[in-house]
Amino acid sequence: MGHGVVRMRYGVILAAIVAAGGARADPSGAWFGDDIALGWAGVFCAPRVVSVIAAPETETGTVSQTEMPQRKWSQHQVPAQIGLAFGVLATTHRDISGVVLRATHPGRAPEERWTRDYVAGELGGASFSFEYPEELRLGTWTFEGWDGDRLLFRASFEVVPPDSLPDILQECQAVS
Repeated sequence: MGHGVVRMRYGVILAAIVAAGGARADPSGAWFGDDIALGWAGVFCAPRVVSVIAAPETETGTVSQTEMPQRKWSQHQVPAQIGLAFGVLATTHRDISGVVLRATHPGRAPEERWTRDYVAGELGGASFSFEYPEELRLGTWTFEGWDGDRLLFRASFEVVPPDSLPDILQECQAVS
């Protein structure tokens, strides 16, 4: 599969996802526009990869589709540790084809981008799972979703040294 794979998440929405109407921010500091029915951003234990699709404008040239994460924390700080993941999960009010997902992070220029379709009421998103030591880049990582020139969501995360948030690391290690 390669390193630096940007992950997309699918599955059932869990109770941790924030529901609201109209443009809004969630507890992690993420922003969701009017087209987003439900949105959540945060950190989670890396879920199992289900399939891999081509995404030539990403660092590895692929995007993985995974199972729904089981352990989640609504926050913007992410410990730099293999086995952790972070990103955005969202459902839309309407079907939207060709949403451009963009990811920026330290050590990568230009931004990574790939497209996906959103089906109203179905969960999708943009996220990253740390798999290799060279991916553990401290600093700001940002995910955005665009429908043409209309911003659907934006979430920024601060990747910090792993000893900054030991509870997350311990909980993910306990379930792996």
